[in-house]
Amino acid sequence: EGRRPLMISAIVTTYMRLDCLKEWWEGFQKAVNSDQRARMRIIVVDNGRDESTEWCYKQGLFCITPSHNLGHMGAINLVMKPEGDTLGDRVLLMDNDTVPTPGFLEPMMEMADRGYDVVGARLLFPDGRLQHCGIGFGLNHLPFMPLLGSAGDTPPALVDRPCPAATFACVLMDRKMMESVGEMDEKFFTTHGDVDYCLRAKELGFRIGYSARSVVYHKMWQAPGRLENIKEQTAYFKQKWLDAGRIYPVLGVWPIIL
Repeated sequence: EGRRPLMISAIVTTYMRLDCLKEWWEGFQKAVNSDQRARMRIIVVDNGRDESTEWCYKQGLFCITPSHNLGHMGAINLVMKPEGDTLGDRVLLMDNDTVPTPGFLEPMMEMADRGYDVVGARLLFPDGRLQHCGIGFGLNHLPFMPLLGSAGDTPPALVDRPCPAATFACVLMDRKMMESVGEMDEKFFTTHGDVDYCLRAKELGFRIGYSARSVVYHKMWQAPGRLENIKEQTAYFKQKWLDAGRIYPVLGVWPIIL
């Protein structure tokens, strides 16, 4: 008797940018084959309660509309809360301003099969420059995007590797790992929540990886108010991790894992 196919829940958060959501959906339908779609439940969380909700219904997409803007982490928590088998075996998180390329999902699934609990994608700016190939930590122990703005095919970005953290703009995660780590920290309303979650996962022994062949375009910072309160969120991250002594230099400096 063969193993049952793995089920995937794809969670997309959106806020006041229906144009971005439409572009994501167009790209997603081209990027994910029919067999994968048959094993997938797509959930859109409309934090803006705007015309995006009605549009989702017309597309046949399941849409949740919270009473107010929950932020990225809060939107994920909202989907995670229901009991039972609401979520699949693996959870794919995507921002609404991403456009995946055909075949992006298979390499992420392969890395997950090899024991990685969190798998990030190679993100490119719309002009093809590199945005994300895993998140590292600088000598100041704060997170940053290595090789940001380099050519999208710069050699170090073409290699799968473990990394300290991965952006949740596009990430595949194991559901059992998520149940162990627990809810996202909603104090990270727009930034650092993904890094915080990855570090919490690593503290419990889970593995974070970067999939070089999973290519996704990401406009970045498209939601209104996306840049607000970043200083406060960075200060909270520093208090939670650096000041508490939970990050050690040898584990975080990017050149060591490059």
